[in-house]
Parts: sequence; structure tokens; C-alpha cells
Amino acid sequence: MLSRFLGKRSSHFPSARVELEKDVTLAQQGDLDVRNDLIKNYIPFISQVTSKVCKRFIDPSKDDEFSVAMEAFDEAISKYT
Repeated sequence: MLSRFLGKRSSHFPSARVELEKDVTLAQQGDLDVRNDLIKNYIPFISQVTSKVCKRFIDPSKDDEFSVAMEAFDEAISKYT
């Protein structure tokens, strides 16, 4: 799943994968700054996936679907193994 999350970049940047796993572990252990940074850094990804699923442009400031996607991303951080 993490390779899908990182996309093709993970094969070119194995250190990015290790860093992401480290950040996810810290977030799972309760580091809210790391968790918030992860979410903030992946807002474009969350928005893109949400738009693809909804088959329309999603405005993060107006559409409830984006809020649901953000909650799902936060939950994915918590449940990642």
C-alpha cells in the first residue's frame, strides 16, 4: 500500500519511503506535529484522489467530500502497519 501511496517515486527514492514510514510511526505514537505535517504535505494527493473518485473538481474549501477524504487519510495514518 505504501508503494501505491508514494507512487513510482518510491523506487527512485528509497530514502523517501523510509522517511515516510518513520513519520507515520511517529504520528501513530502521538506526535501531532508530524501527523499534521503529513496531512498538510499530502493535501494535493488527497484532493486529486477525491476528485477522481467523485469524477469532478473538488474545492477543498467548499466540498464536504474533501473533509471526508482528510478524515480517511488521518485514519489511514493511524491504522497503517
